[in-house]
Amino acid sequence: DLKMGINMLLSVLISLYTVAFIILRGGELAYIIETPVFWISLSVGYLTLVHSVGLSKTFFTILCIICMIWIFDVYLYEFPQLYPVENFLGKVIVVTGANSGTGLATALEVAAKGGTVYLGCRSRSKCLAAESYINSRARLGKAIAVPEPLDLAHLDSVAKFTQALADVEIDILLNNAGFAPEAGAKPTANGFEPAFGSMHMGHFYLTKLILGQRKDPNHEVRVVNVASGTHYACLWYDCLHDLKDNRALEESEGEFNYWRSKLANVLHAWELKNKYNSVTSYSVNLGFVATNITIMSQYGNYFLQRSPDVGVRPILYAMSVIASNELNGYIVDGTFGISKPLSDFNIPLAIVFYGVSKFVATTEGLNHIPRSPFSEDEAKHERLRLWQTSEHLLKEALAKS
Repeated sequence: DLKMGINMLLSVLISLYTVAFIILRGGELAYIIETPVFWISLSVGYLTLVHSVGLSKTFFTILCIICMIWIFDVYLYEFPQLYPVENFLGKVIVVTGANSGTGLATALEVAAKGGTVYLGCRSRSKCLAAESYINSRARLGKAIAVPEPLDLAHLDSVAKFTQALADVEIDILLNNAGFAPEAGAKPTANGFEPAFGSMHMGHFYLTKLILGQRKDPNHEVRVVNVASGTHYACLWYDCLHDLKDNRALEESEGEFNYWRSKLANVLHAWELKNKYNSVTSYSVNLGFVATNITIMSQYGNYFLQRSPDVGVRPILYAMSVIASNELNGYIVDGTFGISKPLSDFNIPLAIVFYGVSKFVATTEGLNHIPRSPFSEDEAKHERLRLWQTSEHLLKEALAKS
């Protein structure tokens, strides 16, 4: 009958949504499943709502999903009180990829709190559009947004960008710009694989130039790299095994190169404290945020992604309040808190990313080298290997440009 048909349709829709939620946000589910609060709440809820009240299991599932979304998107991301206005008031901030997504949302928030924001965008037209958007919406009504073209895939563009800021003492550098590389994408202007070339090498060079042109070498600078939880896939594969041959790659391998680039963002932020004085640096894992590089951006949110204004809260947190030397170089994660790179991860999370990396490697036929999770010495070796190779590749590229 009609009632049975509606219930069946509802069950199918709920099941499809649940599967999509688990696939796209499995890392967060892995974390929450490991917490005692989750199991206690689930048990109490099941006994109360299913057995005592007589609520059907289908509607109990609906309530669980709604509660999970609320926990992930509201409760765990309630960071506004942690970065008051004075944390950005009078600060000078550089944001790459500032014309859309998390970059634009961060620039707007910082400008609204009294900061001067230099907007790094691939074209002047995109920068001007971002400037207009920020100035029209900043709550304080006195936002200062300065547009500057910046194409991280061209080292010459990076150099011109920093030259334009030569007389500016920068307080915070947000290396945010990113994209989803497609298989077969051609190398950058300097011969790098496109994902690694723009998301790591471009930011590596930008950071080097900005820190190198400080008028006062003791001026404190905060560097924040926007990474991704996908770098955990590199726990199981040696993502940097062919790094020395990176310039020779003719095209992108898609997913794998994104993992490698995001691992590089994490390692870069972790090693900065050992290379420069008066620098604090952090990488950030945002989770699944609705930007123009996510898989569902062209199809809509469907309640599976956080909106950028919510998703950027871990970025703002990393930019403003952490000051502990002990945590310098760590990862800021809205779900997991602050963790040591390549070391602090839970077992369910590790299983999720093992499955993801294994699946992608198999389906794409990639010749990955399996590995075990990092020891302390191995993590240090990876940081040094990346840094030394990046310096070498940068020197080669600049000599040829």
